[in-house]
This record gives sequence, structure tokens and C-alpha cells, in this order.
Amino acid sequence: MSKNFYSVEELKDWELLTLFNDKIKLNNIGQTPKKWYYDASGYTHLNQYTELELKNRNGVIKENYIEFTKKNKDTYTATTVYIEPQHYSRMVDDYRFDGVVPLYVNFFADGSIIVWNLATLKKKPEWKWVTHIWDEGKKIYKDEWRILLDINEAFIYDSKYNLVKKPE
Repeated sequence: MSKNFYSVEELKDWELLTLFNDKIKLNNIGQTPKKWYYDASGYTHLNQYTELELKNRNGVIKENYIEFTKKNKDTYTATTVYIEPQHYSRMVDDYRFDGVVPLYVNFFADGSIIVWNLATLKKKPEWKWVTHIWDEGKKIYKDEWRILLDINEAFIYDSKYNLVKKPE
């Protein structure tokens, strides 16, 4: 297992969020403790507390889908992105019971960004048993449950942080 992998990845996510925050302008953003169920928090311009789960992905956003590259260099396309169930459930609970805004922020290899507000999804996300998920930190393949989020329910920003698509 790569001891520093997760720390390095969280640092990359934090740096990307800091750059993106020049556009979205959250106030008082900060990182959460390691192994917390979201990565950062802050306040919106309306002073709403916000939790952010951050993910750095190897995909490239096309017009209405994402093109991913597997470890073996094969590519595949998708119109959904996974979120781990424990992150989704805890963040949605925080919204339901405490009014916290739950944002799932995905940074892509081409510099684009997809952001879901988990509180405003119009369709119930699909749960899926996913086999053969590569865990780079542990250097193993895993089989686990994931929740699929439709990119049509997200905000999409280009590499210059221009909003190019709003949720349908």
C-alpha cells in the first residue's frame, strides 16, 4: 500500500478546490480532518454552511458524456459518475436534518469540473454493485456498492471555470 497516496490525493483535491473557489467564492473554506466523510467545508454567499466531497478523475468531458481511460489504457464512456454510498448518505442526512448544502465536486483531467448539489437531485440515484474497481492507494481491485449520479443533474464548468451547463 502506498502510505502517502491518500494524503497526496487530498492535497491535490484541496489545491484544485482553492483555484475553483476563485469562481464559486465560498467563504471560510477549510479542509476537514483525515478520514472524514467529506473533504472541505465553507459558506455560500447566502451564509449557508456547505460540505464538499472532492474527487479527482481521469476522465475528459465531452458534449453529453464523459470519456474515461482505464488502467490498461482502454477507454469507455459514461453519463454517470460514482459516489461512495457513505459519503452520499451522510451528506444528504446533514442536509435533511441540519440544512447543510451537500456538494460533490469532481475535477477532470481536461481541467473541467462537474458539481452536484446532492440536495437538488430530481431523480433518485441508482445504487449499483460495481466489480473490479481499482484502488490506487491499496493497489488492489475491489467489489463495492456505488451510487450513480447523472451528469444531466450537475453543473458543468470548463477548464477556465466558465459555467457551460446547468442541471436539467
